[in-house]
Amino acid sequence: MHINSRRLCASVTAAFLAGTAGAAFAGDGWYLGLEAGANKQRQSNDKTIGGGLLGAQTEFQSKYNTGWLGGVTSGYSFANGLRPELELVYRQDRYKTVFGPGFSSEGDGRKDTRSAFANLWYDVKSESGFFKTVHPYIGVGGGVSQLWLENFGSNGNELVNDHDTVFAYQGGAGIGVDLTRRLTASVDYRYIGTEKGQFDAGPSGSGNVVETGNNGQSAMVSLRYVLAEAKPADFDGDGVPDRRDSCPNTPAGTPVDLKG
Repeated sequence: MHINSRRLCASVTAAFLAGTAGAAFAGDGWYLGLEAGANKQRQSNDKTIGGGLLGAQTEFQSKYNTGWLGGVTSGYSFANGLRPELELVYRQDRYKTVFGPGFSSEGDGRKDTRSAFANLWYDVKSESGFFKTVHPYIGVGGGVSQLWLENFGSNGNELVNDHDTVFAYQGGAGIGVDLTRRLTASVDYRYIGTEKGQFDAGPSGSGNVVETGNNGQSAMVSLRYVLAEAKPADFDGDGVPDRRDSCPNTPAGTPVDLKG
């Protein structure tokens, strides 16, 4: 049986467009979300204070393997596109190499980053067309991170197992796609940075300190579920939301069209 490829392509395209046109956009309101992805920390410029734990050098550089993250979010999506959010997220990055002038060795241990952010995103939205169900977004966040150095060292020597809490910030962007009236899936990018923390190293009371922070990028996927949809503002009660009501003061009982 011969299949006309042009007709098949046209049929698939028409079916896709019809499905998109009828898709339900996710409502505004309170939501909960889950996120997961991969991290890539930049090479960090670190140092030791009061010791020289890595030989005669007090300044050194660290490289990291690709790490991972997982987190939860909660926020409110407004009709105007603003979306304030609280985020709790855990990142784990394992050391790959520790090196400096005259030495290089395999890194041991890992750096864990447990962060709490207050974020503000802006979603592109519209009442119809492409941006009814597809929402590019951009935003920033600030908060705190608890950095943990777990069994950090070099050449098999564990030198640090300590934590510190520091200021953290992030910027991000992504694209959300509404799957149902309550569920949105997105692909996301984050850049995260923190102040440097100080971590006790070596024997207790030695005064040896390692100084390092978190500076890297994350690629993520996330899901948001609207728990309680916000009721669109409708001043005259005619069933047409104010944002698209051409006559927002229609007398009660007056028949109206889709534009009020």
